[in-house]
Amino acid sequence: MVRILILGGTGETGSWFARYFKSKGWEVAIWGPSGKVEVAERLGVRYAHDMMAEVEESDVVLVSVLIEKTVEVIRQVAPSMHSGSLIMLTLPRGWKHWALIPCSGPPCPHSLARRSSSPRWRGRRESGLE
Repeated sequence: MVRILILGGTGETGSWFARYFKSKGWEVAIWGPSGKVEVAERLGVRYAHDMMAEVEESDVVLVSVLIEKTVEVIRQVAPSMHSGSLIMLTLPRGWKHWALIPCSGPPCPHSLARRSSSPRWRGRRESGLE
């Protein structure tokens, strides 16, 4: 099962993605700077009380924070991500469609195809990563 941490998961967009990935069978944890544990309870997912420990264990980290905080959050979490993990960003509000932008998790290659051949990703095609 794919483990995803959604940073900003207590907000409107992050909550939407939490519901989406949960519906796909992923193990979802959310974190938000406001500490709204009740949002996680309402969504039926875990709240990441220790954000950095959760980052280290997650296969995917989705950054869904205010655009002015995005770079700061990436700089904070990227060094703690394990090899073969994936960091993804959401586009800011006002775009016509929501989109996920895959970036690299250290020291991942930039190709999703190559990423899927790493030991942590083998057999995950059915999870919708490709």
